[in-house]
Amino acid sequence: FAPCKRFRPVGTGMLQRPMGVRILKLYNNNIANAGAIVLAKALGHNSSITFLSLRSNHVGDFGLEAMALALSHNKALKSMDLSFNEVSDGGALGLAEALGAPKKKKKAARSTRQSPTNFPRGGGVTT
Repeated sequence: FAPCKRFRPVGTGMLQRPMGVRILKLYNNNIANAGAIVLAKALGHNSSITFLSLRSNHVGDFGLEAMALALSHNKALKSMDLSFNEVSDGGALGLAEALGAPKKKKKAARSTRQSPTNFPRGGGVTT
């Protein structure tokens, strides 16, 4: 799947400026890893979005890794829906660890493929 070609201008421009947008639902837009990386760069500078839905966008571990790096700079985002993507258990654990969640045994790992992911600040990721 190729990412949406019209996504780049929105991701790099609009999201970097404070606009008052608090909820951004981009579900089922075929964003994929390339689009998630562009979005992550913009979210690193955004201070208004508190909820982001990337549900059903073919985002995998590479896109999730970019998100984890961006979220280390973003203090506004409180919750994300990453359900129905291509994220492995290891990718979900990597995001949780990047956000400060305590490490868990592999047995306890659960995939984000079917349930939303919420990460309250300081509390890590719950699926």
